[in-house]
Amino acid sequence: MGVADQLGAPSINYVVDGLFSLIRVWRKHATAAAPVTPSNVYAVQSHTIDAPAPRISRETFQYGGGGEGLDIKRDYRFNGSLQMLAGYVPTFISELLGNTFTDTGESVPFYMPTYPVFNAEMVCRREDNTTHLLSVVLQDCILLPFAFSGGQEDTVIDVPFMSKHEPFILPPGLEMVMDKFTGDGSTAIFTLSGGTPVTIAETDDEERFDWIFDDIPYVTHYASATTKPGVRQKSGITHATGTLHYATPPGSGVIIETFYAVKTA
Repeated sequence: MGVADQLGAPSINYVVDGLFSLIRVWRKHATAAAPVTPSNVYAVQSHTIDAPAPRISRETFQYGGGGEGLDIKRDYRFNGSLQMLAGYVPTFISELLGNTFTDTGESVPFYMPTYPVFNAEMVCRREDNTTHLLSVVLQDCILLPFAFSGGQEDTVIDVPFMSKHEPFILPPGLEMVMDKFTGDGSTAIFTLSGGTPVTIAETDDEERFDWIFDDIPYVTHYASATTKPGVRQKSGITHATGTLHYATPPGSGVIIETFYAVKTA
């Protein structure tokens, strides 16, 4: 390789067309099931995801260290939005909030709850609409207040959201699974429906501080099926060959939610 190398035309592998993509979401407060069935998102025209930015950022020095400082960046946030055809937006938001956009459901609010309501997997595919290229995975997304201008069915509406946890890009051949279990006060081992998760992060890397496990982005507990929000567990859980092992069994009625990647069946 040298300074005169000629690279030629770009590979088709670097060209991704939106019309061959798929977005699917998991509602975080769905009924406990292993697995929780994701929903495909319709009427999406495009989406945006801002770069994560730290809420806490400072440079720290010590006596005798001269000008050598330690940069500390923590508590990252990112914003994003789905650009959707207006006719589908009420149905989409209602589903995420656990309602139905019908005469037996509830109206769609413009003020959104301040806790996470969904995870998402944005799947990019080849022109055959099947071959997987990559997926952008979003966890613990919080809906933000939105504007509903125009209102015609073909108007494009921004549905904004944010998250306090790291998005990541999943390699081809992998897909995400969400499981929700119910504790009974005595069960200490829970079998993951997707089998053994694959490694998707190295938790000993400094920049991956948001992770507890190499192969599971999180394990969250809810005190009950109606508790919002949940609490991410930082200790007392180990993982081996597709099972979660608790040092102390979760209490009766506790909802256990976990999200992980497996090889596509």
